[in-house]
Amino acid sequence: MSFFSRVSGSYLSQIWRELLDIAADAPSTLAFDRLKKSEKAAQLESLVSEPATREALGVTEEQASRIAN
Repeated sequence: MSFFSRVSGSYLSQIWRELLDIAADAPSTLAFDRLKKSEKAAQLESLVSEPATREALGVTEEQASRIAN
């Protein structure tokens, strides 16, 4: 069981915003907020472990650095 599956959905949303440095009212944040907790956990797990996910999301070098740390 991963860390992401053990924390609340609202905390997962906060992590998403912080890693990607996006506003709480940004369309991508609002879409993420509407996901089920298990879907949020899966997306975050993919974000931190899959380069293809980061590429598909257009993650910048600065964002990638935050994700890596």
